[in-house]
Amino acid sequence: MAKPMENQTLELRPKGGGFLETLKSIGPGLVVAFAWLGTGDLVDASVSGANYGYDLMWVLCIALFCRYFFVNALAKYQLCNSNGDETIFHGFFRVWKGFPLLLGVSGYIMGFVYVSYMIRGTGVALYHLFGEVGNSFSWSIVGVLLAIYVTTRPRQLKALEFVARTACVVIILTFIFAIFKTGVNIGAFIEGLSFGIPANNDAFGALLIAVSIIGAVGGSAANLLYPYLMNDKGWKGPQQRKLQIIDLLTGIVAIVVINLAIWIVAAETMYGQGQAIHNEVDLAAMMAQAVGPIGPLLLWITVFFVCFTSYPTFSFGFTKLLLHGVHLSTKRGEKYEKPEMDPKFKWFSVGGLLVVPLIFSMPFAPNLVTLTIVGNSLAVITAPIIIVGIIFMTSRKSMMLPAYVNKWWENLILGIVGCIGLWATYSLLMVLLEKLG
Repeated sequence: MAKPMENQTLELRPKGGGFLETLKSIGPGLVVAFAWLGTGDLVDASVSGANYGYDLMWVLCIALFCRYFFVNALAKYQLCNSNGDETIFHGFFRVWKGFPLLLGVSGYIMGFVYVSYMIRGTGVALYHLFGEVGNSFSWSIVGVLLAIYVTTRPRQLKALEFVARTACVVIILTFIFAIFKTGVNIGAFIEGLSFGIPANNDAFGALLIAVSIIGAVGGSAANLLYPYLMNDKGWKGPQQRKLQIIDLLTGIVAIVVINLAIWIVAAETMYGQGQAIHNEVDLAAMMAQAVGPIGPLLLWITVFFVCFTSYPTFSFGFTKLLLHGVHLSTKRGEKYEKPEMDPKFKWFSVGGLLVVPLIFSMPFAPNLVTLTIVGNSLAVITAPIIIVGIIFMTSRKSMMLPAYVNKWWENLILGIVGCIGLWATYSLLMVLLEKLG
């Protein structure tokens, strides 16, 4: 694989097309948004709403703020750097030659964590959708086989875009219908936007839930997938910048609507009723209370879509991160033009991120809710490392086209995002030490 090239000239020809052309071009934002979504947002928003009402709503706002500016900075470097770097990892390579390998390995480990609870979520959903025939583990195997089929298709991005758009419609309609039935407490909603950590009200603890929300919604290593999906879409050069911003905002708006809808339903249905969410059965009970007997069916359809739009993308994307990092930081990259051409790609993608994670779908494994909250909490660890690198890259005139070098306020925002990541990492360590003690 080629190392970063020096002083390559970028074509600045603007891209044509009106509103309909822009709408048709949107894709990576939705694909990665639903990969980010997974069961993380569904579980964290449900647990927060059911156990704490609207009290932690401010954490969701901070997490979405972090995600947008974090990912937008990654995308800006890939499109607007002055060295002709086609991927974000080429930029990290310029910062430190070992950076791509560090990010690739840590990202792959987090991908394993994400995929483990998402495969379990798919199995649980299919088990309930098909009349509780067999067990959730056998249905997890079915979900993995479906994912292998999707990720090995010649045009896997098109297939993932189709699934993501379908999921967007299904999930939003499901929870808007639920909100119509439950209503919204506007006063409590506004009050929930004020800062504060409420007293613990469940087995997980308010601080762990807050960190988990930042991990699920604010993201970490999973944010690195978006620039690679842009690359697969063929978006190169600053002429694609406006389309990229619209695309990313579309994905973020979808996440906002879905998270708010789930949270409101949980808060209006279960908070203050002496009920809490500890496992997937409690999620079904929440939907039954919200919309009646059809509620659990709608929930399992939703769980299936949020999981199945996630782990096929993660399986492909995190393997690409891993092998790209290896190729850039070692001589192995001289043999292969792209990570997908490496014969190890399918072994790491299918074996490491689809088959091995089935261990956590076995009957003795923790339940879906516990796996999701703990997994998302761990996600915050890699965020500060990536933020430091991206600030360095996007604020240097030697690395960016003149018009796209970070302004002072952009560096300030990214610095704030990095500090939030450090706070979340510190809070996670404190919670873990408390649990162990």
